[in-house]
Amino acid sequence: MGSAASTLPSKTAPAVVTPAPPAHLSETAQKQWTALYTKALAQAKLDYPDNPGAQRTAALRAANAILAVPAPTCAADIDKLEPWQVLLRSTRTVKGVQVSLCVTTDGRKYSFPIAAPVDLPAMNKAQLVTHALEVHGIELDPNLKKDEMIAAIAEKASK
Repeated sequence: MGSAASTLPSKTAPAVVTPAPPAHLSETAQKQWTALYTKALAQAKLDYPDNPGAQRTAALRAANAILAVPAPTCAADIDKLEPWQVLLRSTRTVKGVQVSLCVTTDGRKYSFPIAAPVDLPAMNKAQLVTHALEVHGIELDPNLKKDEMIAAIAEKASK
């Protein structure tokens, strides 16, 4: 006669199938999504040991956090978005002003005027001080040399 253990149903967990990441993600983002899902699922198994539905929900919620698109605040921010974060990116002229338009993968729409190029060397020191404060949010010492002011503005603008 066999042992009692051999007649009991097996309690091994079924193999976990990781769902495919969203197809619009870049290859790198897909790998990150899969890694986040796997890590979150392992934690969810500890948090919800007898609830596979809650485990999958928690893992999906954690993995889908990567889908959040940072809200751009200016035309330059639109250019910094990853290609998979953008459904539409275009530039149009509206009432004589160039405007950058964007629709992100989370369905939000943005439009920002594109700032005309500024000729910093043509400005006098007072104009540079005003430009630095109004456009870049930095206060320049009016006693700086003009070249130092331009360098400080360029450094701030590159960040």
